[in-house]
Amino acid sequence: MIDHVNDDRRGEILRDGIHVTLFGPPNVGKSSFLNRLAQRQAVIVSSIPGTTRDVIEISLNIGGYPVIIGDTAGLRQSDDIVEIEGIKRAKDR
Repeated sequence: MIDHVNDDRRGEILRDGIHVTLFGPPNVGKSSFLNRLAQRQAVIVSSIPGTTRDVIEISLNIGGYPVIIGDTAGLRQSDDIVEIEGIKRAKDR
């Protein structure tokens, strides 16, 4: 029991998963990379900047470990209120 209590949160990480967030400028391949990892079209991919506006998450099992990967809006200046919210959510992660 003592070993589980003093495991430096490893048990919690293994239960909840390792969280990874993809962020950066628009149209650099974040969504394409997420789709490749998911081995399906989980996220819309477009040549139009600002396509991804919300955080899209997929759950993977990598080597027996749960990994949650989030795709986010591209980080840039925008006048679009929906995209601005997506950028804020990306930065909050």
